[in-house]
Amino acid sequence: MPCPNSIPPIDGHGLYVRLEVTDSGNNSHTSVFYVEMGNENDQGVPCYIPQRYFIPQSIDSNILEYRVSPNPVTNITNIEIENSSEKDISLTKKLFNTSGKLLLSEHMVAKKGENSFTLNMESYPPGMYFLRFSSDNTEKPMDAVTIKIIKQ
Repeated sequence: MPCPNSIPPIDGHGLYVRLEVTDSGNNSHTSVFYVEMGNENDQGVPCYIPQRYFIPQSIDSNILEYRVSPNPVTNITNIEIENSSEKDISLTKKLFNTSGKLLLSEHMVAKKGENSFTLNMESYPPGMYFLRFSSDNTEKPMDAVTIKIIKQ
């Protein structure tokens, strides 16, 4: 009998699973789950229960659009964010590696219209990273936007 809210058993104590969805506008939305051992089912088989690692906190992708160049990056990449809402949006930007380790966390304001900043990746080893923008507005949250960045 399967365990409720779980995925099939796996070897080891846990692992990271990345789910990436690309919409029709070629925007990539990624969630990372850590899967850990849970209880046993009625036949004594361990159940592994996914624990969501990145929890979306909403930034409407119709309001906040972005461009990243260059991507892949060697040292510095430019991020442009267009805020098409009627007011400024207070955001938190966070950079994660593929293990889910938080490497950078900063607050910023996306003013109405075009916003740009640089992201210095020089001190990070080559690999895949996730830059996540989430709303600081707890009264009216919007979906988080996660950008995949490749460091060469």
